[in-house]
Amino acid sequence: MALDQLETFAETIKLQESSGDYNAIGPITKYGRALGAYGIVEDNWDNWAKQAGIAGADWHDPKAQDRVARYKMTEYYNKYNSWDLVAIAWFAGPGNANIVMRNTDLEPLML
Repeated sequence: MALDQLETFAETIKLQESSGDYNAIGPITKYGRALGAYGIVEDNWDNWAKQAGIAGADWHDPKAQDRVARYKMTEYYNKYNSWDLVAIAWFAGPGNANIVMRNTDLEPLML
């Protein structure tokens, strides 16, 4: 799967995180609450929105959520070159994706 599969990957993450609910708010955890359709942790929102070129964007805005999620997923894909590792980075953090990358010979599946 190459970067042209971003839309499919993003939609899959959105369904897993919130069943597509842009107003979803997760429970409080030690990392903060997951917000919106993609479950972006609230402590990451402002920084990720700035990185995506929309500093100050409101997480309630579905278009902002889409843009931020796709920006970060693209960044992760460019780093890991594997949707499997992007999923690990998304759900468990990039530190865990780095550990998996160092300790496996994970190659992306060609579909």
